[in-house]
Amino acid sequence: MPTVLRLLIAPSMLALSLLSAKAAVFMLSCDGAANLGGRQESIDKMELMINLETRTVAGFSGIVAPIDRINENWVIFKGDTSDGWYVEGSLDRITGNLRANKTLIDTKNNQFPLLVSYDLVCQLAKRSDR
Repeated sequence: MPTVLRLLIAPSMLALSLLSAKAAVFMLSCDGAANLGGRQESIDKMELMINLETRTVAGFSGIVAPIDRINENWVIFKGDTSDGWYVEGSLDRITGNLRANKTLIDTKNNQFPLLVSYDLVCQLAKRSDR
């Protein structure tokens, strides 16, 4: 199958799968890059889990972020941990493009000492109904 056709089919399958499910867990495999302080790092097969039943996205170094909004085009998520990490991002359900920022917040000074920006393309790895 030509590469262009595969690229068009894979995101469509992601959109159809996420649209048709009510209570399912989806594992995504994402490729792309992370930018850490101006230094670009390649990402290969980063796993993310979208749980539509609990309305969460997990996979950013242990952060489980609640889904803020979801519709036929987007999954928007944001959340934090007790140790100062915060993540927010969006997944385009049509193209599979995911953009997210993970920040370590210094609560004492209310500063952002560490920011990691993700620019990924995700594909459905597997689906498991629970």
